[in-house]
Amino acid sequence: MDRNPEFSKKYCEKMQDFLDKGYARKLSPAELKIRSPKLWYLPHFAHFNPNKPNKLRLILDAATKSNGTSLNDNLLTGPDLYVPLISVLFKFRQRRFGFGGDIQEMFPQTRIIEDDLPAQRFLWRGTDRSRPADEIEFPDAVAAVVNQHYMDDYFDSTDTVEQAVRKIHSIILIHSKVGWKICNWTSCSTDVLKGIRSDLQCIEDKELSPESELPTERVLVLDEFGVMRVKGRIREATELSSWTKNPVILDRKHPYTVLLGRWYHEQANHYGMETVANNI
Repeated sequence: MDRNPEFSKKYCEKMQDFLDKGYARKLSPAELKIRSPKLWYLPHFAHFNPNKPNKLRLILDAATKSNGTSLNDNLLTGPDLYVPLISVLFKFRQRRFGFGGDIQEMFPQTRIIEDDLPAQRFLWRGTDRSRPADEIEFPDAVAAVVNQHYMDDYFDSTDTVEQAVRKIHSIILIHSKVGWKICNWTSCSTDVLKGIRSDLQCIEDKELSPESELPTERVLVLDEFGVMRVKGRIREATELSSWTKNPVILDRKHPYTVLLGRWYHEQANHYGMETVANNI
């Protein structure tokens, strides 16, 4: 930070934004005297998305080890409640009108129980190197979301524009009741976008005129076998296989799709559509 004033300015602004919004708070002297067996200090750093070079994302690293262990190593993990990405994508393409949005700053907004707060502390002193660092408590963590969510992204589809707009409004209301703002809505239909408040739309879509085309991104590729696949932002996910990151595009009425579904259905001992779709 000392060597890059512009980066330092962005980092301090992001940290102040977290404090202003109540995502994090400075601990009082009395709180600092309270010790807990769950006490942990999280290292933090900045991350820049190559597609959004001017947007700084603050990362609190729970995987970094200290004395041979990390916060992640000591978490009581439950069952995996995430909906498989391939299942979300299948449902997204199931009906005529597709739409999607994401929860704004979902991770820092999600509350955790008070007893676990000491495990979310970190140190911060801005650019002033002459004073001790403040001890900050980060009272938020990620919670699993279900159904049409994959992490903080929401994807769905309906048969009519009216159904899409009605469902979007319901989704926005439901999320608002727990303090989440779901925004950046986009759709393959300009009529669906007209039914969404402009401040909740994706920036690229807000710039559309009634005569303009929907924004597109070149995400279709041919693999070494000549099969068409999708490329998206999950291509950066190193823990996923190339087949998962670049799913094959199949027309649901194509004979090959029918044969493929039938084969996986038999391999899955004739289980339901959800199991077959996940296996594919």
